[in-house]
Amino acid sequence: MMTLIGCSKGTTESKSLDEMKMREIAWNSLKEAEKERVIGDWKQAEVTLAKWDDIGLKTTKEKPESIARVLFKTTFDALLGSGGIYIDTDANKIIGYDIRM
Repeated sequence: MMTLIGCSKGTTESKSLDEMKMREIAWNSLKEAEKERVIGDWKQAEVTLAKWDDIGLKTTKEKPESIARVLFKTTFDALLGSGGIYIDTDANKIIGYDIRM
C-alpha cells in the first residue's frame, strides 16, 4: 500500500492508494487475449501516481483528483511501447490509456 501526502492551501492531506485494488481494476478490464500477452505475474504490475496530462487517450472529460497508472509488461511492449491503464483512485474506474504506436 502506498501512502500519499500532499499540501493544499496550507493543509496537509494524506491518502492511501490501494495498489492491489488498482491492479485488479486494470486486470479485470483486459480481454482474455490481452491477459495472455502479460509477462510475469499481473499482481506485480507497476502502480504509480499520474497526472491528468500524462493520459494519452482519455475516456472522460472530468479531471479526477487522484490518478493511478497501472503498467503490465507485455509481449508487445518492444513493438508498441508501454500500455498503461489510468484509474481514478476515488471512483475506482478507468479514465484512460497510454497511446501505443
